[in-house]
Amino acid sequence: MIHHYLLTRFNLALWQEDKAGKAIDREAWLERRMRLFETYCLPSVIGQSCQNFSWILLVDEDTPAEYRARIKAYRSICPQIHLVGVKPQYAFRFADIFRQVVIADLQKQRSEVDLQRKDCHEGDLCLTTYLDNDDCIARTFVEKVQAECLNFHLKLGEKRFLSFDYGLQLFTQLHHLATRIFYPNNHFLTLAESLSAIRTCYGFGSHFLLEKRGLAHVHHIKDKSHPMWGEVIHEENVDNDVKMTFDTHLVNDKDLLRRDFSLPMDVGMGHRIAFAYRVVGQMWRRLRNKITNRKSC
Repeated sequence: MIHHYLLTRFNLALWQEDKAGKAIDREAWLERRMRLFETYCLPSVIGQSCQNFSWILLVDEDTPAEYRARIKAYRSICPQIHLVGVKPQYAFRFADIFRQVVIADLQKQRSEVDLQRKDCHEGDLCLTTYLDNDDCIARTFVEKVQAECLNFHLKLGEKRFLSFDYGLQLFTQLHHLATRIFYPNNHFLTLAESLSAIRTCYGFGSHFLLEKRGLAHVHHIKDKSHPMWGEVIHEENVDNDVKMTFDTHLVNDKDLLRRDFSLPMDVGMGHRIAFAYRVVGQMWRRLRNKITNRKSC
């Protein structure tokens, strides 16, 4: 049996400045973030070909009442949503909070005694998937995650990550111009583990360092013909922007975006030129940050 959880830090106060170094207006940020969630993330989850999952959203307890009501209304169109309030002072303990919520939900489904029996549920899997609230997943993402993880045949106590290495970057300011990127240490990872000692996908620290530090084994799916996730690049991104590698390509297949992500796209020459300027701007920003960091050392 599979117990699959999508884990999203909905609006925790984790960032104080935007990528330009300016202080973030929390309420204005929340309004824009909810618009992104409602445009990209929520529809992509609702439209999944497999509906066998739960979706845990961590919500700041200081969220204004009007926004709390709006957030609660999401459950009427996505019954898999489980809202969890988090006090601001505990926001940075999100990994432990996710773990506690997942364990509590598993215990509701099966008695605590059964979960502790070493000879029981050996074939059962707990899957936890990292999903930011301003990103989206392909229509078959959940279905393929579960199919791949079933092939792991994990032993009791064993853990393994799954990564779909190819995904998209979608540029909202360029009318959904998209690039297909190769990103093996991406933030759409799923952790598969037995029910004996739940840790969740957030329990290993930075996804960038999983393999570099030998923290966990990652199973990579390298299917460039089927990008499985979309990183939405918008003006509110704190850290993410154009990712350039030798395997980054502009997407010209309009059907791919419509079929797999239910999104329109526009790859007109004007947007290509604007994208080129954005690439140069990103290169300059990274160079400037490196110079600044060296001076401060």
